[in-house]
Amino acid sequence: MARGFLVLNLLVGLLLGLLYYEHGPQTAAKSTELVDGVEAAAYEPGAAKPTRAAFVVLVRNSDLRGMKQAMRQIEDRFNRRFNYPYVFLNDVPFTDEFMVETRAMTRANVSFGTIPHEHWSYPAWINQTYAQECRQRMHEQKVFYALSESYRHMCRFYSGFFFRHPLLQDLDYYWRIEPDVEYTCDINYDPFLFMQRRGIKYGYTIALHEYPETIPTLWTTVKNHIAKHPEFVRHPAGMRWLSATDGDTYNGCHFWSNFEIGSLELFRSPEYQAYFEHLDRAGGFFYERWGDAPVHAIAAALMLQKHEVHWFQDIGYYHNPWHNCPQDAQSRLRCHCDPAKNAASHYWASCTHEWLDLPNANTTGSRGMLRRGFTDLEDLSDTVDMPFEKSTYINDPIHGYIRLNKDMLQIIDTPQFQRLRSLKQLGTSYFVFPGGSHNRFEHCIGTAFLAGEVIEGLAQRQPELEISARDIRCVTLAGLCHDLGHGPFSHIFDNKFIPQAMPGSKWSHEMGSEMMLDHLIDDNHIDTLDSSDVSFIKQLIRGCAPHSSDGKMFLFDIVANKRNGVDVDRFDYVQRDCYNVGVRTSYDFSRLMLNSRVIGDEICYNQKEAFNLTEMFHTRYSLHKRVYSHRAGKAFELMMVDIMLIADPVLRISEAITDPRRYQLLTDNIVHDIERSSEPELQPARDLITRIYRRDTYKFVDEYLLPPDQASAISSAVTAAAIVGFRTDNDDFVERDVLINIGRINYGKGRENPIDHVRFYSNYAPNEKYAIDREMISLCVPEKYEERILRIYTRSSDKRGQIQRAARRLVNKLNRDLPATPNSSPPSMTPNRGLTIPDNRTVADSKRRRLLF
Repeated sequence: MARGFLVLNLLVGLLLGLLYYEHGPQTAAKSTELVDGVEAAAYEPGAAKPTRAAFVVLVRNSDLRGMKQAMRQIEDRFNRRFNYPYVFLNDVPFTDEFMVETRAMTRANVSFGTIPHEHWSYPAWINQTYAQECRQRMHEQKVFYALSESYRHMCRFYSGFFFRHPLLQDLDYYWRIEPDVEYTCDINYDPFLFMQRRGIKYGYTIALHEYPETIPTLWTTVKNHIAKHPEFVRHPAGMRWLSATDGDTYNGCHFWSNFEIGSLELFRSPEYQAYFEHLDRAGGFFYERWGDAPVHAIAAALMLQKHEVHWFQDIGYYHNPWHNCPQDAQSRLRCHCDPAKNAASHYWASCTHEWLDLPNANTTGSRGMLRRGFTDLEDLSDTVDMPFEKSTYINDPIHGYIRLNKDMLQIIDTPQFQRLRSLKQLGTSYFVFPGGSHNRFEHCIGTAFLAGEVIEGLAQRQPELEISARDIRCVTLAGLCHDLGHGPFSHIFDNKFIPQAMPGSKWSHEMGSEMMLDHLIDDNHIDTLDSSDVSFIKQLIRGCAPHSSDGKMFLFDIVANKRNGVDVDRFDYVQRDCYNVGVRTSYDFSRLMLNSRVIGDEICYNQKEAFNLTEMFHTRYSLHKRVYSHRAGKAFELMMVDIMLIADPVLRISEAITDPRRYQLLTDNIVHDIERSSEPELQPARDLITRIYRRDTYKFVDEYLLPPDQASAISSAVTAAAIVGFRTDNDDFVERDVLINIGRINYGKGRENPIDHVRFYSNYAPNEKYAIDREMISLCVPEKYEERILRIYTRSSDKRGQIQRAARRLVNKLNRDLPATPNSSPPSMTPNRGLTIPDNRTVADSKRRRLLF
């Protein structure tokens, strides 16, 4: 009875299938896609195909529903015209239900095969007890599929046995299909024929990084094989895709093998089979969790020329959680995927960019293909061959692997840029936060990376902006060079030292960056940047331009955004500083970049990112409050300014701001220059350096948060001389003992809410920009966005109490005498009770008690 029902089900399924293919939906429009200039024709189910090829599917009986979904996708999008056969493989016999229902999905021939036992079992050399222990350890490490034995058998089968199955012996090409995948674009040409005519041996859609915990010894095993069989490496340039360390380590890059269209000749070759045998004997498929994807990818990268590996950018494909979605507007007419979710656009995860950048005499398009996409395959043959572009990779703790192209390297590999290694990003805050040892060097590289990500993302998402290769290049280099002009201890030099050493000077580190950029270009004979490029880069660093002839004013928002402060410089330093000093942040800068678009010549953000932006500005404020303006850090800062002021008449430090050759040598190492000196005039500076080492710093006395409308008046009134005027007869401190520090902390736009200066768009009106009221973001936003802090320090720790009491007498007088402004009540600066120094306690006593406690 059951068998009769199955036969009836088969007949009904076949009848429905025939009706579907006779009268079912057709593609929206006839494609113009060509294969070597010849439009592909449809093939009848039983007719000979120009290529001996088939779909190869490894699947369980229990995956029937997911398999039917995938077949429906591939049939609708491609195979109802081309009718390539299916080969289904399983480690157990297929059920009648599976065979009946899958055959009903297609008019093409369908074959079912069982995998030989020796191809789906433990080989004799595997210690199964140890393998079980390894699986348990990986499970404790929360590795995906850690406990699964069948997953390991599957990876081993696809790595070394699938091409040996009898059902594949008459085939030259295979197309791997998995259950539950989606094909999201019409495929109106024959990929098998395309590969055959072009000599392509391997095709992919998505390239990613492998989980390193699944393959800890894979690369060591591969290197051992290469040492014994150097002929395995036919394409040495492919090593650059696999390793950023000249083959010493593996970066995890692999082609995601759940989609593969490949030539079986590759896997049948003696070189590949010897390679697999070596891996198999090592036991990593069972003692670790080696996947077939990195095994295939390593072989393809090292055995094939670049032109023999093809990225099917035009085939829309989805396997949870990654998409391959064509980027050009014409392709969207035959696709239903979201271009914004394209895996290759996620630079932190994708390895596609790196593969396209590999050298090859026959390369077709390189990164330019990635940016503009292709609809017609004939375009590929018309693409100009790209010469090899020198590049290297660094692994950054914030952004992961960063590619440095030849334009960046010619800047980085210079004495002027390498100088940034000797400039602490956090200046004297490093004395308080030992983790803050990072330098301007890595910050500039990170900013350049983000600048490239932002502008390339805009170019991909909005081709109508007509962003040129020059725009991309100059914006990236502006991010790279924006901090070339920083002096010793970063902002201390231009904000504190120069105003005192050269009163009236308007010099800034941005001016220094422009000077050093000119010097870098001249000194290193860089002739790839003309004068207009250099001028453009300088304007981008300043973040403003009086006029842009091509109307691309949004370019000036990327590196130094004067509109609202949302720029890649801030993206990088906020994340980098938080990471290094241990301050947690909840904002996600990658979401901001992905949800940005240009409207009305201004970079705008999706309205759903409003709170994310608020968090970014709050994180910036928090860093200033907790790190950059730390009381102890400011004490070190005051000491460092004194050290440089003492040394300036001898070393002529300040004069270097107009001499790029001298400025190039001016770094944080100025401290060591002073230490090594023997000039008697520098002895006071050397004494201060010794005090810093011994942590005998200038002492904090008191602080006040200034009323906003009275901040300027109070700042002018509270001076060292004014405090001395309130001494008592028993006080002996002098003006030299008192130091005043006035700091300004805000959200990045002075007293204004920076969100008021950001423009947003909605998914329903992506071309209309508008402002968002703060109440629409949260009812818990602050009312004020800036605070002025007046701090008092002393150079003489034993006079701390005297100075505090005198300063508070001055403050009490100001509270009585200063008039109210039209927008505020009279000033009221209340002393902080917790900072009051008792008359009978000395600083030394206080410190000793803390140590004893």
